[in-house]
Amino acid sequence: MIVSKKYNQIKEGITTKLGSGMTVFIEVHGYGNQGKTQNFEVIHTIINRIEIGKINKIIDQIDSDAFVIEYDVNHIKGGILRRYLSKNK
Repeated sequence: MIVSKKYNQIKEGITTKLGSGMTVFIEVHGYGNQGKTQNFEVIHTIINRIEIGKINKIIDQIDSDAFVIEYDVNHIKGGILRRYLSKNK
């Protein structure tokens, strides 16, 4: 899960450089070290453990202050497989 003011650039980087899909949550407001933030997007994407370094590099190049939450997922069902995203380019 990725929270950043540069969410549009991060979304583009994830799809073009990593080829991964995502779900985007529209947030009304949030609170952080810069006070209240309004009307932003939170990116939720699932990657394998090999791609953790790649996605962190993409995020750091765009916004080194991004807030990233990493979950350990044991099972996923459904969704779009990356090989289908690659074929549609």
